[in-house]
Amino acid sequence: MKIIENKELVIKPLDKTIVQSKDDPLPDTTSSFVWLISAAKGMGKSTALVNYLTKKKFMLKKFHNVYIASATARNDEKWNRINLDEIAGFMSGTWDEDTIQGWAEEARENAHNDQLSCLIVDDYASMLKSSPALQHWLLNSRHAKTSMFITSQKMTLFPPIYRENADCFQMFKPNTKLELDFIADNILGPLTDKKNVEQLISVAWKNDRSFIFVNRRHRPGRQLYVNFDRVEFQ
Repeated sequence: MKIIENKELVIKPLDKTIVQSKDDPLPDTTSSFVWLISAAKGMGKSTALVNYLTKKKFMLKKFHNVYIASATARNDEKWNRINLDEIAGFMSGTWDEDTIQGWAEEARENAHNDQLSCLIVDDYASMLKSSPALQHWLLNSRHAKTSMFITSQKMTLFPPIYRENADCFQMFKPNTKLELDFIADNILGPLTDKKNVEQLISVAWKNDRSFIFVNRRHRPGRQLYVNFDRVEFQ
């Protein structure tokens, strides 16, 4: 095959929509991201989220407004490290579509004042497919200057619209072969060859508390991590 270059018809970027330091595994909070976390019950989803919001080395004070929708936060003492009564919005128990819609509208208004928002949706996997408000916010998250952390016990429970719009994937060891194969084929497979995927999985998930992290904002060859340690294949 031969490609004949056309030097006249070139689409030039009009703005820099995504910011990403080449040496930082974490996405830059100044350009909104979508971060999906999959882990079986008790594997560390909530622990990770609380760390991200309360540790300076992660994202402490990086957002002007934080909204948390967590089905179990009131019954989980880990969340006591965050004053849930003082953040921009908190929802627990039964999912409330009007609340999500209200938060999204508020985030869009705040974006006009260059305020950065963060939304956490934890343990509401069954609602991801049926929430128009959340899906609309997801698709317009950059314009609303909203970064999102969304969790599920399985990567397969994330509807395609979430996976296709995700910048980052954090995947703890799955407890079924079906789930493992899905991650290998659909998340890791497009980023490297099959042999490397098999090696990565065998090393990363020797420890049940370790996770594979993917940051798709990086260029190819720099997107894969074990925990937040970058992986280089020989």
